[in-house]
Amino acid sequence: MVIILNIGIWIISILVYIIWNQYKRNEKLEEIATKQADFISETKNTVDQVTKMFDTIDEQQIFRANDYVGHMWLELKALNEALKNYK
Repeated sequence: MVIILNIGIWIISILVYIIWNQYKRNEKLEEIATKQADFISETKNTVDQVTKMFDTIDEQQIFRANDYVGHMWLELKALNEALKNYK
């Protein structure tokens, strides 16, 4: 009888440890996922702000008159468009 009780306590102890360990791992993963979601949200907001600034500056099309600056301006706009695709 004592042996069966000891084996039962041993099995319950192992199961409790396994469940507790998995719970702690799940908490860590949820924290990481929350941080990543916040980072993605902040990145989306930054891309939106940059897009608005590009659109405001591009209304006058001042930079396109200069060859070098115009080329760089178009490259920056292309990069911004690529970033908007990941939103």
